[in-house]
Amino acid sequence: MRRIKTFSIACITTLALITGTAHAEPSVQAWKDGPKSAVSARDFIPTPSNEEAYTERYTFSVDLDGGGWIGTYLTISNLGVGDKHAAARVRIQLPDRDKEFQYFQRVGQEAWSSSSATLDLEVAAVRLATKGEKGFTIELDDPDSGVKMELEFKNELARWKPGNGRVDVEDGYLAYGMLAPRASVKGRVFIDDKWHDVTSTRRAFGDHTATNLAPYVLGTRFSRFRVFDKAMGIAWREFKLGEKYGGRSITWMLVGYKNKIVFADASANLRTGRVSKDGQTGYNIPYAVQIDGKDGKDQVKMVLRGSRMKRTDLLESYGTFARVVAGAVSKPYRYDFPCDYTIQMNIGGATATVK
Repeated sequence: MRRIKTFSIACITTLALITGTAHAEPSVQAWKDGPKSAVSARDFIPTPSNEEAYTERYTFSVDLDGGGWIGTYLTISNLGVGDKHAAARVRIQLPDRDKEFQYFQRVGQEAWSSSSATLDLEVAAVRLATKGEKGFTIELDDPDSGVKMELEFKNELARWKPGNGRVDVEDGYLAYGMLAPRASVKGRVFIDDKWHDVTSTRRAFGDHTATNLAPYVLGTRFSRFRVFDKAMGIAWREFKLGEKYGGRSITWMLVGYKNKIVFADASANLRTGRVSKDGQTGYNIPYAVQIDGKDGKDQVKMVLRGSRMKRTDLLESYGTFARVVAGAVSKPYRYDFPCDYTIQMNIGGATATVK
């Protein structure tokens, strides 16, 4: 089955009005502005703080050979009820099983742990741990359902960060990095009283985000796209800063070929087209996006065109308390666009077009 490629845009309106006297253009240090450094597993160790909006999130997506999918999400946050609380979520859809298995557990600070020496994080029944220089493992052992999962990730593309891995504004930051821009996975899942072997050939992904700013304060739009196409992997992310920070768009772009990152631009340019107003939410929604990137003499242009969109009210997935709190200050929606894409590349003197 051909998996439809989508790009996603999350839009957030801040309902509270910010008033005050005029001031100079706010200082923003983007991905490209800081010094680059080698990326190691230690860079992804959680660093909890006492700041009200502190949040760290680990996201892993595995497209299984033969169909099916596994998603794992670990979050540590001060937002909502309780400081340094954590949550673990696992979704498993095996190719030979009709029903999706879901695990979710939210715990207090005393029910999760992390090593200070390397990435080894345990939240409730889920454990994420480094394994060697090019891999890591994810394990689930749920005592309530009896379901177990053992996955070993082997990176096909090296760990990576856009530029210095941070965007800094006057009163906060956003940090981002990929534990696995592209990986293969081998493992097994115990469910329905038996073990199921699972594999993913070069179609797994994992990343990490940390911030001390609430999303509706940091930005008004967050956009993303990722595709694994034969030997090539392509990804970009963009967010538009809130007016408090000048309202500029910040974008990075990455291209991997086989087992090597061949192009990366931490200051790519995003342009939108075919903009239409959503009558339900009032947001102006682009059905086309163009990303232009440059890395020395190398250049990449990517155009995505969507014919329809799926709207999701993000508040509907929140618990009652979180929905009331978040709904008082923001109106977050996600838009997913199944799309056709064309990427034109001039890398290392070679020119190629992929559609």
